[in-house]
Amino acid sequence: MDKQTQNQKKIVIGFCRRKTGKGSNNITKCECMDFVEATHRNQVYPLLYCRMETMGNLDTARLKNAIHLSSKIVPEVLYSYNFRRGCFVNQGFTADHTVIIKQYDLVEVDLVEALRWDLSQCPQLRITIYREERKDTVLIGISHILTDGNGFLQYLYLLASLYNGKSPAVHLQNKREIAPLLKNIHVQPPTVQTRRGRYTAVPPLRPVSNGKNYFWLNCSITSDDLTALQAKAKKCGVSLNDVFMTAYVRVIARLQHINKVVIPCPADLRRFQSEPDHLTIANMRLYFKNIDVVSCSLAGTFRLPPYFQLTISTFRDVCTFNCTLAGSAGDEIIGQQILEQVKSELLAWLTE
Repeated sequence: MDKQTQNQKKIVIGFCRRKTGKGSNNITKCECMDFVEATHRNQVYPLLYCRMETMGNLDTARLKNAIHLSSKIVPEVLYSYNFRRGCFVNQGFTADHTVIIKQYDLVEVDLVEALRWDLSQCPQLRITIYREERKDTVLIGISHILTDGNGFLQYLYLLASLYNGKSPAVHLQNKREIAPLLKNIHVQPPTVQTRRGRYTAVPPLRPVSNGKNYFWLNCSITSDDLTALQAKAKKCGVSLNDVFMTAYVRVIARLQHINKVVIPCPADLRRFQSEPDHLTIANMRLYFKNIDVVSCSLAGTFRLPPYFQLTISTFRDVCTFNCTLAGSAGDEIIGQQILEQVKSELLAWLTE
């Protein structure tokens, strides 16, 4: 690493440290990465979702108690977010403010209420349960300012463990500081795009529209096909994520008639921590006592036209492609077609 690059890295780490802090008992100061999700909230509202179908009904009292216990480790789930000051604020919310029970009737107004709420006036967590006699549809939403997808998954594991009456084997502490992680990241020299201000523009996958309907679209790959994809990826010396990303890029290139595609892809900075993570909860499972989770998938926020995002999640060896859209009926058709084409691209690769 040359001297100039080292100086740039020190500047970035210094900025992260200046912009963060422990705050007080009622305030958690922001991390620099929080600004990324909070800044564009008018276009992409910062929320993440989990959708579960269960056989059997969740015990509401047990669930609220689990949320209460989880707030001892991650107190910000019960805080609001002050967008102007850039901090999480304790306004006295409890688990009762996070759980909503409705009789099963997925009409549009109910779905919108479950999927979009004001993070500045409400907790960062919301769980809406659409209840039938012997089963539930559970929509869990969490602030993307508070956590990323990997962190959301870990929180779900923690919540399930606490719901089942299990205390963590070790003392868990939520650490949000990003500056220590940056110490172990090698800063590459500027690319042609950043050095010369050249950016590859990719035409949007769907047109601008005024539609305000919410769509959670998905398609799945069977466990047998997923196993075959894993085996072929290993044989080719690539990761399954590489395979999925390549299939998605090929679909975009074909639809847009282009040969160069730039996709923002998140990186999990936890891999760069200097100390082994002895407090991991990765070995926990998404199991809730006395009920059977039939299906489960994770997705990002509902994208307004013309934005589009593909998310991939695996549950019980079934791989599900998801996209969450706000728009018109035409957007629903386009979104489903993209998912099906990505699936077809992957299955075609298996036969090559």
